[in-house]
Amino acid sequence: MFDLINIGTYIALIMVVLAILYAISRCVNYQSNLLEGLTNPNENKNTMTTASKSEYTADTYKKNVTTLKDNMHLDTKKGHYEEILIQLEEWCDLTMLDLTTGDRIDVTKGSDDKNILQNLEIIKKVNDIAKFKANLNDPIYKYLHTTTT
Repeated sequence: MFDLINIGTYIALIMVVLAILYAISRCVNYQSNLLEGLTNPNENKNTMTTASKSEYTADTYKKNVTTLKDNMHLDTKKGHYEEILIQLEEWCDLTMLDLTTGDRIDVTKGSDDKNILQNLEIIKKVNDIAKFKANLNDPIYKYLHTTTT
């Protein structure tokens, strides 16, 4: 019914068709990239000069900041944001207190490597929470009061 020559011919034909389809898809992709770059030079950052990139980036950041400010409604929601900061600070304090005063840090086992690693992991968590709390107190709280007053 089937002989090896016919099967080999069919396999070769299928491989040729797949290669042609792959080549066509690559050409279409290249053409769309080329046309997109020609129609909108601001979107093709690879061909922009450093000065035009910085101008484009600055404008993009400015638009994003303005949109974010508008969406947050800082003037009307300031009280809510302050309450969130207060609650987050209290959460930080309680979490650090729980981590340090609970039985999580075990000093009874001495210098056992596994014990030291577990203790250091908890200490790292406490330090990360302390850094987070410091960021709540200084830059975030100050920014909230300087932008809405």
